[in-house]
Amino acid sequence: MNYIEKAVSKIKSIFPKDKNEINLVRFIGRFQYLSSNDLKYFFNNTYYPKRIHNLISKNILRRKNKYLVLAENGYAFMKILGQTTTPLRYEKRYTDRMKFISHLAAIYNKDKHIEFMSSIEIKDKNVFTETSRKYIGVLKIFGTSYLIYHISKEHTQKYINSVIYDLQKETKYKNIIVLIDDLKRIEFRNYVFGFNSLIVCEDTDEQLEKLKYIQQINWNKLIQNLYKNVHISEYNFCDYTDNKNKYVSNFYLIDTEKINRIDVFLKSNLSKQVDVICDDNILKILLGIDHYITSEVSNDGRCLREYIHCNIWNKGGYDGFVKRMTEFAEEDGISFCIEYNFLQGAYSEFHRNDELCFPRGEANYDSFDFHIKCWVEY
Repeated sequence: MNYIEKAVSKIKSIFPKDKNEINLVRFIGRFQYLSSNDLKYFFNNTYYPKRIHNLISKNILRRKNKYLVLAENGYAFMKILGQTTTPLRYEKRYTDRMKFISHLAAIYNKDKHIEFMSSIEIKDKNVFTETSRKYIGVLKIFGTSYLIYHISKEHTQKYINSVIYDLQKETKYKNIIVLIDDLKRIEFRNYVFGFNSLIVCEDTDEQLEKLKYIQQINWNKLIQNLYKNVHISEYNFCDYTDNKNKYVSNFYLIDTEKINRIDVFLKSNLSKQVDVICDDNILKILLGIDHYITSEVSNDGRCLREYIHCNIWNKGGYDGFVKRMTEFAEEDGISFCIEYNFLQGAYSEFHRNDELCFPRGEANYDSFDFHIKCWVEY
């Protein structure tokens, strides 16, 4: 064995052979940065600090503040594996973007049904209009591809406007996810473009984990436990219907396109309502829709209580609602309760069935908006 062969053999001997370590180094080669907090997504136990120390001592990885990046031998390892890399850049705007992309990719690293491709990997670098696009990558979840955007706390309103403009130009992808540090920073009505779905959620680890299951919820089982004689809908504003008067839509996450389709339907059909299945946090956000129904379900799938949420605009609307609920209760032999709050925050009262009349006081109730929460007990 000559000198060069010995040198090559010596270099190869320091490269990792463990599958998890190879996966880790390849990941950092793709995404440039990896937070020390995200190492948990690469190893099955917590006994990995020695492994990281070993990779650093062999000059395969090095630390840059709280992040791991490739070292000299790490780049050499990538060449042997045939994986291209790009030199580190140190501009804050660029590094912040890459660090979030790395964190997003790390969360889904071990999930066989989820694939993430960063914008660097999919953009055509020879087309300026493509390189200037704002999306950060594509997330494929159980075969459905979502174009991903991220609005961080450092991004200004100018950047948010540029994301809206970018979405207006999108023609290839039909499903979008916009991750943002605070939902209050955007107007949902500005995120309606005619896509199949446009999911808006906060960029917390809890919400990013929740995205994993967006295609796995057994909505059919849940809906069938809550409703009779409904089936998968052909309408684009709801997911289930009886083709008569029942329309049910599920919201696992906020979907601005679906909100808009429901809004259009309700404005065109004032006598109709759409039942929305969601958690309380999403319910608070959906106050632009006139009617909601949520349910309290037992562990064995039985419906214990249904909550009906409405926005009522005057006393006439309230009286009509109580009348309909009273007729419904008498027909089915059940009891119901109503709690209502003026949106101005001036009053909050409660009554069971038709025992309590409209709130008393000196205010002109015909000009007040208020929110009703009614529940039916089974």
